[in-house]
Amino acid sequence: MEQSIDVPWQKMVVLLRRLQAEPGYYAPRLTPERLAAAIQERRAVIRWCDGHIAAITVLWPTNRPDWMELGTVWVGEGLRGRGLRNELMAEAVALAPNGVSLFLFSSVGKIMQSAISLRFEPMTTEKYRVLWWASEVGVVCRLPNSIHPMFIRGEGPFYRRPEKEGERWLFIRP
Repeated sequence: MEQSIDVPWQKMVVLLRRLQAEPGYYAPRLTPERLAAAIQERRAVIRWCDGHIAAITVLWPTNRPDWMELGTVWVGEGLRGRGLRNELMAEAVALAPNGVSLFLFSSVGKIMQSAISLRFEPMTTEKYRVLWWASEVGVVCRLPNSIHPMFIRGEGPFYRRPEKEGERWLFIRP
């Protein structure tokens, strides 16, 4: 497996078609032009195997220059379970410029576990001004229900564990 920033257009199109067919990826940004820009600006971590893109994650810009989204975390089926996801996400975190905070959305338990190990934390309205932040960053329309803590009668807020597969969470790494 190798890392490269010289990605043929057709390889990007094949990858993007694959990602568009899978649930959970933010389709509006999955275009060859946007992916090419991420690669050229060194905001993408890519692994190749047998001439194909085998894994990828990207730092996507937002409306605020001090925030980027760690997104499009994908590892091909044949390479899953080998720790590659953790490696890709750690490399993407290292690519973030000084002074830039990161966030990610995910409903995949393994990605959420990797995020927590990289010092991301669940973002909820109990701890943060989420709606203001999301409107500034440009992701308010993508906020998951998990940003709202659950209250149990007679008790304080109850936080569900974010590792639950299938439930979308927002994580930040300030």
